[in-house]
Amino acid sequence: MKTVKDVDVKNKRVLVREDFDVPLSDGKIIDDSKIKEALPTIKYLKDQGAKIILMSDLGKPDGHAITELRMDLVAERLEKILNEHIENIDEIVGDSTQEAISSMMPGEILLVENLGFSGGEYSNNSDFARGLATLADVYVDDAFSLADKRYASNVGITQYLPSYAGLIMEKESDKLINMLKTIDHPFVLLIAGTNIEEKMSVIERFIDIADNILVAGLPALAFLKALGYQTGRIKISDTSLKMAKDLLSEAKIENIIIKLPDDFMVAESIYAGAPHKFVSSRDIPEDMYVVDIGPKTFSEYNKLIYDAELALWNGPVGVYEIPDFEWGSRSMAQSFASTQAKTIVMGQDTLNLINKFNKSSFIDILSNHRDIALKYLEGKDLPAIKVLEEF
Repeated sequence: MKTVKDVDVKNKRVLVREDFDVPLSDGKIIDDSKIKEALPTIKYLKDQGAKIILMSDLGKPDGHAITELRMDLVAERLEKILNEHIENIDEIVGDSTQEAISSMMPGEILLVENLGFSGGEYSNNSDFARGLATLADVYVDDAFSLADKRYASNVGITQYLPSYAGLIMEKESDKLINMLKTIDHPFVLLIAGTNIEEKMSVIERFIDIADNILVAGLPALAFLKALGYQTGRIKISDTSLKMAKDLLSEAKIENIIIKLPDDFMVAESIYAGAPHKFVSSRDIPEDMYVVDIGPKTFSEYNKLIYDAELALWNGPVGVYEIPDFEWGSRSMAQSFASTQAKTIVMGQDTLNLINKFNKSSFIDILSNHRDIALKYLEGKDLPAIKVLEEF
């Protein structure tokens, strides 16, 4: 995959697909981390004398021009961060955009209107993609978070312009490749969190690769339910239950052990200060919630992680946001930070807890693009990366 560093962009019009889909509240940006994440590519192109044309979607306009979702707020925030003027055009492709681009000087930045205002974006319409291509000489995809999408602005456009990966795309793609470049054994997979069906797919992907599959969180409850045990006040869907039963059957055939918690912390409610206690995982009270793993579970899991050569973790093992229920996640973060194994932590929630307990500097690979990483780990196609690899 060629990157923006492999092309001479001096005096050229460079169209950059970023992910500026920032969260909004009351007409304000409440988290600008996606904008800041794009700075390395933008600054590199400025230093190389490119005419930088930025594009992104924002919110879910579904092909309609919605005033509250115009790119003005993004342009204003980018101006403030870069401390320079950002030209902001209220159309995507058209005479005004072409006129603004034609008057650009090297190093200047222009932001076009919300791509989601066009119905052709999400349907990967060829006419819309061709129209976007008329804006530039070179295309750069820096929206790694959309690598699993097949949009006009990240897949269709590559048919009409020489295309390269931006610095975010390069960095995060390298992380994915390095994740599974070499599988050292013993390989320990720790899967937890709340999205049962998603996590079951990851377990299935690794069931004949990982030496030890450690399960916690809601996925563990699905397996326990499949074995005939109670799960307290947390309900398991029929779909999740079937997936758990199928995986247990497959594991039995392959002679693989899916390790489940021996004990949990349970609480009367999921609120700070709620009465809580440790119980056997086979004896969860019907009127209580599972909120964390217990000390027996941590002791067993910790030893396996300590003895591993590769350890991958996705999903908090408990409700770490509430101090009363953070013990398991904090202990697991310490376990990953202190093992001699190569460690991979992925998913925003898991990264948040690693950061909360100040352990991020001890982890080898951190990936906050959970959906992309999980699809990669499941062996699914990432269309936006695939098309860049063809150049």
